[in-house]
Amino acid sequence: MDASPGDGVVVTNSKGKGRVTLVDVAITNSAGNGVAFDRRATIIRSQVSDNGQHGVVVRNDGVNDCARGRISARASLFMNNGRDGDCGSAEVCADVATCSAREAQLSDSTCARSRQLGSGMPGSTCGVCEFD
Repeated sequence: MDASPGDGVVVTNSKGKGRVTLVDVAITNSAGNGVAFDRRATIIRSQVSDNGQHGVVVRNDGVNDCARGRISARASLFMNNGRDGDCGSAEVCADVATCSAREAQLSDSTCARSRQLGSGMPGSTCGVCEFD
């Protein structure tokens, strides 16, 4: 998926339990987030890059319990996200963003920066990316 005017992929439902599995996909150049979800994102052999806000992010609004959101990635690349000019003014944008550091698990994957949502400015990282 390339050049979405909003978020690239949004997975949500009325109970806040939206789950997504992406295999062998590229999500690039979305104006918003690359992937936004409620409960679980599993990303395998994929690339999420050059998006305006977060690359992969747990939704932190509505009925979703952000603390239960989990990101699991294998053999994937998350780079150059947070390109929007507003990133860093109210929230630090990152390649991988969850509410809790333990909820981001990357195996054989590469990312530049991660962020714990709601941790303020400059905020805390999840400790899973190269420049954390």
